[in-house]
Amino acid sequence: MHIHVTIPYREDRNLGKAYNDAFRIIPDEDYLLITDYDVLFLLPDTIRHCYQYVRARPDADMFVCWANRTFHSNEQLLNKTVNQDDQIRTHISIAHRIAELVPQVTPIRRTISGFVMLIPKRTWNEFKFVEDLKCLGVDTLYSQRLVDSGRTILRMDGIYVWHTYRLENGTQDKNHLL
Repeated sequence: MHIHVTIPYREDRNLGKAYNDAFRIIPDEDYLLITDYDVLFLLPDTIRHCYQYVRARPDADMFVCWANRTFHSNEQLLNKTVNQDDQIRTHISIAHRIAELVPQVTPIRRTISGFVMLIPKRTWNEFKFVEDLKCLGVDTLYSQRLVDSGRTILRMDGIYVWHTYRLENGTQDKNHLL
């Protein structure tokens, strides 16, 4: 079992197809860790910690984590609020503190924000990404399908990442996605 880390992209902005293309090339027993292009792993041990999670919870259908910024998923925001602090050292310090929780998890029973998604190929074999949404909503729809099917989404409580997420123009700005 291996974890493949990727930032899928297509010039035609068909994110669902980019995700599906990435899954097609990995072996069935492996995992794909998909990140947004504006995510930064803050600790050198982040991928090693991901391995600890998948070994501890091989039954999970998707793993997500904490971030400093996102829009609609309070379960992925530390203290349930967008952190406006842009000092990266502050976030590295938070990540070190959070890492003490590896391999603790929290079940998520609603849609997630897909800035980091760690998914076993066995889940993708049953649930492909929708390929007609361009960039917006691909991760939300995917997680909704998992939730509706009673699948297991777990937050990796020991992993915290920096997510730039519309830092310049505010969390409501979507112009770069259109």
